[in-house]
Amino acid sequence: MRDMFNEKLYMECVALHTIATPYVDQISRDLIFPRSQQDLMWRSALRKDHELFGTILHLIDTERSGVVLPLLRPICEDVVYLIYFSKLPPEKANELLGLYSQREVLEGLNAQIGTDEKSLWRNEGFDGPKIKKQLKDVEEKLAGEARLLAWDRKLWPTAKFVAKHVNLESVYERIYFGSSKGVHFSPHHLMRMIWGQPPLGPFSADLKHFEKYYEAYALTNACWLYCFLLAHCGNAYGEDTSEEINKSLEKMLGILGDIGMVPIVTAEELFWRAGPKQPSGGAPT
Repeated sequence: MRDMFNEKLYMECVALHTIATPYVDQISRDLIFPRSQQDLMWRSALRKDHELFGTILHLIDTERSGVVLPLLRPICEDVVYLIYFSKLPPEKANELLGLYSQREVLEGLNAQIGTDEKSLWRNEGFDGPKIKKQLKDVEEKLAGEARLLAWDRKLWPTAKFVAKHVNLESVYERIYFGSSKGVHFSPHHLMRMIWGQPPLGPFSADLKHFEKYYEAYALTNACWLYCFLLAHCGNAYGEDTSEEINKSLEKMLGILGDIGMVPIVTAEELFWRAGPKQPSGGAPT
């Protein structure tokens, strides 16, 4: 059962998602070419992240908020990377996005070498040496661009790097770092599932111990990212959002501003020996 704080936030998120659905359909279907790489990727990101936002809301509604963290990270990556490339000259941004797309395709083909799937491509002229040569050529071009742009990695910048360069470092710290605990092996993420009566127990391992916390963390951060994507697509590509969406965005951003940041580490975890009180998510009092 959601508390009053999470319930209000949840209902506002559902309303925004419902209102925005026709708009997302509008900008992601019946596209006329030619269009730039950036234009297509923003539209694709909004389409994908609209579905992810809806899935997060569904998981929260069915009291499974403990598994939402892995869904937050790709939305966060879409925001910081696409904002970064939107700050570059359009021709350069489109060239880089195209090169990295090629690299990913070639890496996928290269990973198939020696498997049954790889044999499907041989009749089309894709063999191991040819794929490796094409991959090498693309990576050399990317390495040259990386040096010119002073990226922190040889072929592609990290999320932290691009977030810092577009003044979204706080987003990286708050959302990308926090949601990564649900993507990678994390002793902290696993051990916080253990909750009970200190010092000797009994204890149990269950994601539901942090249900309200994950609700608040997911709702605030997913909604903020979703609002950001909606606003940017409307402003950047001439696909004006409706007055209804704009009012909903304004209301939602006001609510998020009043809430502030939901902590990555809760006070209840730090002082768990004081009693079995479960984290509430940091709702304002």
